[in-house]
Amino acid sequence: MNQEERIIELYLCIESAYVSVVGGNRLRSRGSAPGLSDVEVLTIEIFGEWAGHHEEKAIHRYIRNHWLHWFPKLPHHQNFRRQCANLRWLKQRIIEHLWPFSDFHVIDGVPLPLCQFARAPRCRRMREDAAYGHCAAKQMTFWGFKGYPLMRMDGAISAFWSMPANEDERSVLQYVPGKVPGKVRGLVLGDKGFQLKEYQRSELAAHGLHLLVPARKNMKKIMAQATENKLKNLRRRIETAIGQLCERYNLNRIKARTQLAFFAAIFRKILAYNLKLNYI
Repeated sequence: MNQEERIIELYLCIESAYVSVVGGNRLRSRGSAPGLSDVEVLTIEIFGEWAGHHEEKAIHRYIRNHWLHWFPKLPHHQNFRRQCANLRWLKQRIIEHLWPFSDFHVIDGVPLPLCQFARAPRCRRMREDAAYGHCAAKQMTFWGFKGYPLMRMDGAISAFWSMPANEDERSVLQYVPGKVPGKVRGLVLGDKGFQLKEYQRSELAAHGLHLLVPARKNMKKIMAQATENKLKNLRRRIETAIGQLCERYNLNRIKARTQLAFFAAIFRKILAYNLKLNYI
């Protein structure tokens, strides 16, 4: 498949999902419609991510230099960035529509630094929301957030939550029923960092969530060693997904200055990853 065919197929896929999510509703209550449609903007964003351009300005420059004859109404890069950020909720809804929650998910954490550690005291990006955190896997302390992708067993990311980096990762599980009531159900597989107390497990079970976590060395085994090894092998899938999101799409190197633009970029990268994995 050449590049022209790929961008056409991507456009048709995005348009179909857009119609299913939005329907006949109007997204903007006032003002004139933008010159570039929302479907075109999403297509440009994802196609730019696939081409190795991971910031809005770089994506805009790539399209302007190579695909302007396909998108003649491409606006100034500042207006383009603004429209990309305002479509954050739409990207999230498309992800939920194309990859709905299943009965078995895997969850893990990924650090989202906002700057180098040495510059953290002077960093002003989302200063009131970010915090210092520690990543045991990479043996590093960082300033920023920590993200929690929820992956289906086919490899697609169904949901993504974030918290300040100093929050205990186990607390994200207690917020899941309140964030998406009745949607996430069944089994959720996590690593040892998601180990909860019995009453906390019971609260999740009351909402239909059953947590599977390997036991620590100083804890009593609740499952056979062979079963635990199989669960560990299954959990490696999300480590692979996180590795691809960070290495191919720069998930952990987002340079946005506002929360709206920051999370719009996150959902753009997840949408690009899912589409590359399952569709295009």
